[in-house]
Amino acid sequence: MAVMQRRIATTLGQKVQRLSVNSDGTGLCTVSQPSTTGNRKALLNYCAISCAGSIAASRLTGQNRWSDGDHRNTERALGEVGIREAVAIMHEARKLAERIISQNWGSVRSLAHELHRRGEMDGVELASLLSGIRAAA
Repeated sequence: MAVMQRRIATTLGQKVQRLSVNSDGTGLCTVSQPSTTGNRKALLNYCAISCAGSIAASRLTGQNRWSDGDHRNTERALGEVGIREAVAIMHEARKLAERIISQNWGSVRSLAHELHRRGEMDGVELASLLSGIRAAA
């Protein structure tokens, strides 16, 4: 769920460039990502953003789906560290993503509905819509 990737990205200080959704519910969240090479925090954030979509989709639909693209990208990024560190980072990233998802679930559902209706939004549209959702809460 690209909406959740967007939420995790903004919570972790990443700038969202574009968000889109496909008819099957999969989507793409493009963010300005700092280099993960030699930067554990950037790698942790990258992994949290990557797994957020599948965590949120599973929570919403009850189906456990992991995007092939997210899986490949995460596997490539984690190739920078040893296996023990990779496992520790993914465990920590998943917990971080799940915490942010739980804290923001209401706005995520509203944003997901609007994204599904529109099909695509840029960062400015997302910020505007999110401001409206927060004001209504």
